[in-house]
Amino acid sequence: MFRQRMFLAATTLAYGSAAGAAIATEPLSVMSFGGAYQEAQRKAVFNAYAEETGRPVSEQEYGGEIAKIKAMIDSGNTTIDVVDVDAPTLLQACDDEPLP
Repeated sequence: MFRQRMFLAATTLAYGSAAGAAIATEPLSVMSFGGAYQEAQRKAVFNAYAEETGRPVSEQEYGGEIAKIKAMIDSGNTTIDVVDVDAPTLLQACDDEPLP
């Protein structure tokens, strides 16, 4: 049992390292509200993330419209990894048709 767990852990780490190396070359795409808010995020989070991981952060702005995000998902052309949403937008998305 112990050997099986160790093998699984080692295999998972090896796979994760290989996948992580491939992913690390692509920017992490973040969509947020722009302006001073996004500037604060950049200084407090995005720059630190990029420095620590070596993975650049690609920023996009939006006005909180879920329709734009849903259209990307429905078309199969999702270009965003992280979306910053406020509570009302999150609740709207949860009330609407579930996203895949």
